[in-house]
Amino acid sequence: MSESYRFSPRPRGTIVGPLALRHIVGLGVVAILAVGLIALWPSYVTVAIAMVVVAIMVLALWFPVLNGMTVADLVPPMLSYLRDSMTGRRDWRSPAPFEGIRDRMQVLGRVPPPLDRAGIRLLGGRDLGIVEDTRRQTWTALLRISGQAFDLLTSEHQEALAAGWMTLLADYCRSGDYVTRLQWVTRSVPDGGEAHVAWLKSSGAKVDDEYEQLLEQHSTDTMRHEFYMAVTISLRRTADAVRGAWNLQMARERVLFDTLTDLADKLSSAGVSVDGYLGASDLTAVIRRGYVPDTTDRQTNESLQLRPEQAWPTAVEVQWDYVRADDAYHAVYWVDEYPRIDVGLGFLTPLLAATGVRRTVSMILQPMDLATSQRQAEASLVAQMSARNEREKRGFLTTAAQEAELAATARREQEIAVGYGEYHFATFIVVSAFWQGHLARDCARVEALARRSKLQIVRMYGQQAAGLAFSLPIGLGLKDRSRISAL
Repeated sequence: MSESYRFSPRPRGTIVGPLALRHIVGLGVVAILAVGLIALWPSYVTVAIAMVVVAIMVLALWFPVLNGMTVADLVPPMLSYLRDSMTGRRDWRSPAPFEGIRDRMQVLGRVPPPLDRAGIRLLGGRDLGIVEDTRRQTWTALLRISGQAFDLLTSEHQEALAAGWMTLLADYCRSGDYVTRLQWVTRSVPDGGEAHVAWLKSSGAKVDDEYEQLLEQHSTDTMRHEFYMAVTISLRRTADAVRGAWNLQMARERVLFDTLTDLADKLSSAGVSVDGYLGASDLTAVIRRGYVPDTTDRQTNESLQLRPEQAWPTAVEVQWDYVRADDAYHAVYWVDEYPRIDVGLGFLTPLLAATGVRRTVSMILQPMDLATSQRQAEASLVAQMSARNEREKRGFLTTAAQEAELAATARREQEIAVGYGEYHFATFIVVSAFWQGHLARDCARVEALARRSKLQIVRMYGQQAAGLAFSLPIGLGLKDRSRISAL
């Protein structure tokens, strides 16, 4: 019988109901100001105004208004959306058509928001395609992975793959490692069946016109899946390894190549098929397809030998609930909650194996060293136990969700104490289409598939451009919470 797994609830940090400490402090400040206002100008009108302000504050913090989010949750993306509207960053046009081709290096001005402020650029190394983050001082490179029909494997094979994957992840949870982030990305795009027809013809089978027409009619139901694994290293941590090198660029590329080779070996040992690393033109095509997906008539093949500056779209239009890059529409979600019940290893199969919809799933993982994880787990456990004792002292009820969060934190602290590694991770889902009507239809389908996978997903309202950038295999999408060293 196959094993089952249960994810811990996402830490909410609530003390009373849905209110966290910052919310309670905010309410206290508003209440003090209201009392002060009444003391300065005592009247029925002042009392009414103060009561209305406090009531609005409570409503904004307590009651959800959109997909489980309260007004307080929506304020930051609303402010960011308003700022981008006022500065013109919601409607971006690339200056590249007017600059001409000057060199093969990436011009930062051609990178669309919000990546332009992140200092992202593409480098064409001797062997690798490299994503450089000039702000965080990191390099990222990619491996191409061959997918397997996971649901068709035996339970023993599935558990062996899972054990190998967990062993791989544990290897990076050590202080001083070059690797700061791992990321896997899978995409599904329509396949017109050309590869199937070519295989039939090469095998000597007769393919008539009616069969080819049948494949063409059902081309949107035939999908191909792309799998990539990205590894990000810190240039600061590699300083000792490249010190004294006569060519710093080549020395850093050698370190990244060795790290990528080590990851490929570990994946192979875990039972995952690795098809090789991505060169500069391969990486350019992969990023390009993240903005403008392939169709049955238009495909961004690696054989086109694209230059790094061709990775980016020529126009980006950002709306509250979707983003348009060139002629493609994208809606971005993030996974707010993972399964609260026991699930098997294939719980993501409904989402990952779906056909008939263009979607991208990206998970970014940041390894934590054991000492840092232990300190954070202990601090979180103490804070939650103190909050529970304070609630009991004040006569407030501890909800089942708060008890589950406390139990998960205690289990986390015990697991770290015996040496298990820990990761901070986030998952993003992108639904893509070429018409808004199709986008709405496909979003409804992906939301249903996520429910079948026991996932709670939330649309990234007001943050669609950032979410689309996080889905690219470039190592972005998490706050830098690791304290191993500066990232």
